[in-house]
Amino acid sequence: MSYYARQYPVLERTVWTFDTSDEFRPGTFEDTVLSDLGPQVAPGKQSGTYTSPPIDAGQAVMWKSLNWRADLRLGSSIAMRTRFGATEEECLNARWSAAYEVSPALISSFGRNGSPTPVAARFVQIRAELVSGMGGSPTLMGIRLEAGLVPPACVGPVNLGVVEDGKPVFYWTRVEGAASYTLELSNSADFSGEVFRQDGLECSSFAYPREIKPGDYYWRVRAVDGLGNETEWSPIRQFKVGERPWNIGNLKHPYLFFNAEDIPAIRGALVSKYAATWTEILRRADEALDSELPDEKE
Repeated sequence: MSYYARQYPVLERTVWTFDTSDEFRPGTFEDTVLSDLGPQVAPGKQSGTYTSPPIDAGQAVMWKSLNWRADLRLGSSIAMRTRFGATEEECLNARWSAAYEVSPALISSFGRNGSPTPVAARFVQIRAELVSGMGGSPTLMGIRLEAGLVPPACVGPVNLGVVEDGKPVFYWTRVEGAASYTLELSNSADFSGEVFRQDGLECSSFAYPREIKPGDYYWRVRAVDGLGNETEWSPIRQFKVGERPWNIGNLKHPYLFFNAEDIPAIRGALVSKYAATWTEILRRADEALDSELPDEKE
């Protein structure tokens, strides 16, 4: 994990397309053929598949959506599947996703709890499953993949932590390919209240420029790529600025400390019949401040 300025290329490509026969040609055709418009089921076959070469984004990205254009004849269909990997070999050996049957489709995988989760990987591969119908073979005419940066994650102040000095320093995970980051800080959980916003941060850290008063605060951050596309906001994190102790650094010596419950009695002594005595003690104490210290006795 690094909080330093970026030392890697900025992401400047987020869309990959297959729109012409030449772009489809490097793929693998199983019981399909390449027509002038795109892959079709081969003559004499009822179904077939087209598999793209692995697509390399150059870095780990968040794969967002899969769109395709097709000429569907009566009773025919096209379903799409995807698989991913950090390396090309890992991608080629990965399991295919569930079928996407409606375009556009949001790309996701299913976690252990069965809920869809976004997919972050460097490589992706697409498989189209074509089935002929009464009207003949469908034609896959185009594919469009969209991706973006992986959102950053908040590191510190830790969630529900306490900042004692009122000058928080924010840290988040570095995002590969990010051109900059945007940070927001608010005193309301939904950011509907007062919001501090800092754009154009090139490092994955930020020191708040002034002291903030005690209370509860919420913060979030997102990354921006080289094309100006923004990621989703990170999950919101909460922290508290604690009550700070009384600053005695600027007080003159000598000074005394009293318990709050003793102060009324002390004030009463200054207006009692002993007031003159207290005043004399104070006068002598003030004179002693300017006196030279006596020599130390042997």
